[in-house]
Amino acid sequence: MIKKNVKEEKGIIYWLILTFLLGFMSISPFYKALFNGNSTDFEGPLFGSFIWGAICLFLISVYIFNNKEAFANKGFFGLVVMIIPLSYWVSFLLEPASYHNAKVSVMISLLYTIFYLVGLLLSSRSQYSNIISNIVMFTGYLIVLFGIVNWFGFINYKDAVFNERITSVFQYPNSYAALLLGILYSSIYLIISSKNFVVKSLHSLMVLPIMISFLLTFSRGALLVAPVILIGILMLLSVRKQILMLGYLFISGLASLLILNNLTSYQGNLVKNGFNQQEFLQSLMILLLAVFINAAIIILIEWIISKKQWLNFQGIKYQLIVPGAIILLSFSVLIGVDVIKPLLPSKLQERVDSISLNQSSAFSRNTFYSDSFELSKDYPFFGTGGGGWSALYEKYQSFPYISRQAHSFYMQYINEVGYVGFVFFLVFILSIIYLYIRFFLKNNESAVSSSLIFFIVGISLLTHSVLDFDMSFVYLGILLFLCLGCMTAVSVEDSFIRLPWFDKSVVYRYCYGSLLVIGSFVLLFVSIGFYKANNLYAQTLITLNNSKNYNEISNTLDSALELQPFHPQYNLLKIDLLTQLYNQTKDEQFFEQAKETISNIKKKEANNPLILQREFAQYYNKNDLDKALSTALQGIDASVWNIGFYEKAIVVSSQLWENSRLKNDQQAMAVYWNQALKLYNQVLEKANNLTQLPQGIEVDRAFYVTPTIAYEIGKNYYIIGDYQQASQILYRGVSEKLDQPIHKFTARWYIASLLKMNTTDQNMYQKLLEKYPEEKDEINKLLSSSF
Repeated sequence: MIKKNVKEEKGIIYWLILTFLLGFMSISPFYKALFNGNSTDFEGPLFGSFIWGAICLFLISVYIFNNKEAFANKGFFGLVVMIIPLSYWVSFLLEPASYHNAKVSVMISLLYTIFYLVGLLLSSRSQYSNIISNIVMFTGYLIVLFGIVNWFGFINYKDAVFNERITSVFQYPNSYAALLLGILYSSIYLIISSKNFVVKSLHSLMVLPIMISFLLTFSRGALLVAPVILIGILMLLSVRKQILMLGYLFISGLASLLILNNLTSYQGNLVKNGFNQQEFLQSLMILLLAVFINAAIIILIEWIISKKQWLNFQGIKYQLIVPGAIILLSFSVLIGVDVIKPLLPSKLQERVDSISLNQSSAFSRNTFYSDSFELSKDYPFFGTGGGGWSALYEKYQSFPYISRQAHSFYMQYINEVGYVGFVFFLVFILSIIYLYIRFFLKNNESAVSSSLIFFIVGISLLTHSVLDFDMSFVYLGILLFLCLGCMTAVSVEDSFIRLPWFDKSVVYRYCYGSLLVIGSFVLLFVSIGFYKANNLYAQTLITLNNSKNYNEISNTLDSALELQPFHPQYNLLKIDLLTQLYNQTKDEQFFEQAKETISNIKKKEANNPLILQREFAQYYNKNDLDKALSTALQGIDASVWNIGFYEKAIVVSSQLWENSRLKNDQQAMAVYWNQALKLYNQVLEKANNLTQLPQGIEVDRAFYVTPTIAYEIGKNYYIIGDYQQASQILYRGVSEKLDQPIHKFTARWYIASLLKMNTTDQNMYQKLLEKYPEEKDEINKLLSSSF
């Protein structure tokens, strides 16, 4: 009787976890795919997912306690996967670049581990493996249909269509393209491997929408890696299935290209002119007709070949024929691309034309990788902690771009956990892939066909992640680790790895289960704190828009800070509120509170330029110029292309030089003058370097000699009597518009320096006097002044 109850409990837990998996994988994508953007804008759904992950972890522990076969042949992998969160934990403990982001990354890595365990424990039997593969395909199809619906304007999910590129739930077309590749290849594989014509029909109906969606992402990176992924998949298939897969890809690709222009035109008109019912019905009918015709052709081919056995070769040597042909075809396509391009729709032609190492996107990515490598040199062993690239990229960037993602999952992973953590991760991933391929080739393909879905989706995400930040979408990371867990589960049955103590030991099973129970409660407690703090911060922003009462605003903000004392954005808002109050009331209490808040958060976020800006403002407003200069120099070190910090440092150096001059302190004058000149020359050198960038490369931040910099350096040259240098430098800051005070001051000193050399800029002089007649007296005062 007891035995029966145990079995019933085991079944209940199985289905509870599977139900949770279906619900989570169906709902979570619609929260921006749980993007980890290191910003409060994305944190709410992410923190909510941690809570659900904790609940799932508890269910897993119950399943382990109730099932003595839970770790059959795979207990070792249940332990090894813990290296992933452990590597992030170690980096978190070793003074991370961003305390908050590193802490969040530890929890994300725990979430990945949880879903790996779901795949590992629930895929031990073929029926459960089939269920999970169906969940993966169902949620993938859901995302595809959601994207199509947005394309036609049924729903307006934010940025589901971005710049006439489809993104669905991701708001980023390239990562969506990575998922589409996995789902596309999987759907075709299920068509050619299933014996049920209802199943074949359902999947065949989705092939064209997926192919269309893939093309509408206009992702160059995905187009480049698609053949690579396809070759890896084809090598595991029989020649017959290889040819069928290629045939269906060709048919669907051709059908998609035929209707692509119509769909892109429809979207363009929708954006420009709004909804037009006639255009909508026409485009929708074309798409539906193409979908059904494409599906009918595929099903007809399947029905015909089911009656005959052809090209039924076996063995590796035959399995390599088609992949080898694809490699040759890829080279031919590259060589004959100018011949093929005219056959493509115009929008796709533009994207193909722009594939170049000197193209802005490619050049930027190469720069990101190079800068990321430089960052890793300073943190080689254990990295910077999670979010390290986001926190430090401004320190290492080669030109002024803005990118909080390194655009390569692997480079970003190295930055975050160092080469030690990366090597463990790489060995873990490669071991699973090796064991799965070994298992798949040893067994009858029809007996293990459903498990290949996990390999296809997993390898698609891993391959495309070389070129982009796909894993920053936590949903995709979860999907990857779920697939890895399933691959491990099905392949360890035939694995040469045999560790009986891990697999059958009651002590190990209970110790492991107990660890998961403790972990689930810790994760739940921490996650609830994160989630509550995020809600309190959101309430603070609402109150801030509706009320000017500081006490009302600070109540919820202080509560959020109690839960998350080192969250940079919470602290920045607190600092800004206190600073505003001080400026309004001149109450030193508010100034000291702001100062203390800056001091506390800076201990954990020392490289945050926004915090350094607040600290500089505090010192500067209190006329503590030496500390202000020190902070500005820290800002330059933390953000090497932030012209604001150079400007601040030069202004303060100039003021300190002037103070020293008035005191006749020659030694201090030399120090501050050399500091100002050094910074000015750095600005000149960096600005000149920007002119060497390849044509067409645009910078995200302006970097040049600003009017303020020109004024400060030129004015000082005037004071020491070098009028030639003064006039040349001041000229850089002159503006004929004269619409800002700094333009007036710069023009004044510029004209004075010229007059000192018995010359002038008559045009500028006239414009200055026309707008500011009193400047004639100011210039005369300068000319008669003795410094």
